[in-house]
Amino acid sequence: GHRGAPRGRAAADLPLGRGPPRPEAHRRGPQIALGQAQPHREQPPAPQSHCREAVMWWTHHLVEEKRGHFRLQGITVPLLPEGPKKPCGRGEGSDEEHVCSYINEKNSCDWCHSTQAEHDAGAEGTTPPDALQKTTGPDDGNPHGWDRLRRCDQDQLPRCQLCEGVGGKVWSDKNEDIDLPPCEIVANASDVDPKTVAPPLYPKAFTVKRKDGKQGGYSDTLIGWKTDPFCFGFFPQNDSIPPLCYRSEDSLVKYYDIEKEATRIDYTIHNEGVFSIFPNITSTILMVQDTMWIQNHLWVVDQCICANPSGNHCETPPCKSYVHHWDTFKTAQYLGREKIAVEWIQNHGTGKSGKMMELDHFILWSHHVWTDPVSRRLVRAWKPFNGLQNYDPEAWVDSVADDSVFEAPPKKCKKGGAPIRINCDDEGHYHPKKSEGIEHLEALFMIAAQKGPEGLQDFVDVLYKSHPAAADTTIII
Repeated sequence: GHRGAPRGRAAADLPLGRGPPRPEAHRRGPQIALGQAQPHREQPPAPQSHCREAVMWWTHHLVEEKRGHFRLQGITVPLLPEGPKKPCGRGEGSDEEHVCSYINEKNSCDWCHSTQAEHDAGAEGTTPPDALQKTTGPDDGNPHGWDRLRRCDQDQLPRCQLCEGVGGKVWSDKNEDIDLPPCEIVANASDVDPKTVAPPLYPKAFTVKRKDGKQGGYSDTLIGWKTDPFCFGFFPQNDSIPPLCYRSEDSLVKYYDIEKEATRIDYTIHNEGVFSIFPNITSTILMVQDTMWIQNHLWVVDQCICANPSGNHCETPPCKSYVHHWDTFKTAQYLGREKIAVEWIQNHGTGKSGKMMELDHFILWSHHVWTDPVSRRLVRAWKPFNGLQNYDPEAWVDSVADDSVFEAPPKKCKKGGAPIRINCDDEGHYHPKKSEGIEHLEALFMIAAQKGPEGLQDFVDVLYKSHPAAADTTIII
């Protein structure tokens, strides 16, 4: 979420971002008119919202070379006032409510990723507004031209129907690069007994793990903005404008505890593209409070990436992003019941090979969620530029048995831990200017590109000379 703005960022940078202009100009008339009628509306909320949006474009849509170019030009920028985000509105009618809704849309990450305490207290901007009050979606203009099977947003026209926006296993920005699941309409919302419908809520604490201990209790395709050539480190974001990374993963276990603001997933990552001939990679993604630690075993060497999911682009006040609320989808619109093939669970495949289940379909903005009326569990979730998530309904336990799974910072991320530590200080906390072992990462990719999997042992031999802790390194297949 973008809940503040740094000093030294120019609103004038906004039009220079990649992608088409967002269709907002036609909506600014009511804002201007209301601003003239109610002068207090020109106080902090409105200008701050535009500055936050500009910061997002500056941080995520301009390459560093371009940002450096603008800095050299001596661009001067207005400063935001110190202190927390100002509330919007005085309860003065529907026009005011419309403008405040527009302003708070700039902070859409906060709808789901503010703290649970802020959300429970009703803090402004921490609950999704009613998308059905809008008709101008998709908000980012759907730059990749995805059809209504791959993407259907709640705020667009025509309104989304059953078996639309279902998504699937996807591997590129091309509309056709997706394995769509078969979907059949069972009943519209008005024809379903509401007592049989399970609400799309997560338990406040849970563990998802197959009872036989095998992979696949939870599986996903992660989608996020491309930040490196090989898509090893990327995060879901709040639009689809830049080029995206796609990675399908099986998990051994997923943990979540909202009281601790913590989640952890232990993955096996199936390499695709140029690395498809290499052994799988294991990865643990841990998030506690506002920090994320990505611990990868890159075939023969351990790596830790310390990360601030908010982008660390605001300092006064700081921007923060947390794990999703347990009741993120509480206000989702119920569309009805479908028969749909669920990917991966219970040893099934994707597309036509998925497990056919009769599920209830909900929509919240660009999120689609499915629950099982039998187990009353959340089974499937899809957001076209964030990912696909599937849960085996038989793998849920509503607790976390061992709190040590959330130990943070992890030992691998501290000094003396993993040979490759990116953006980590000696104590394992996020620090954007502290990294070590980058030369090992570069050498690994160079040997892998030149020699393929056969070169991995050569890398271990070189690494051992400079980092004795790697002497017991083995290749994970």
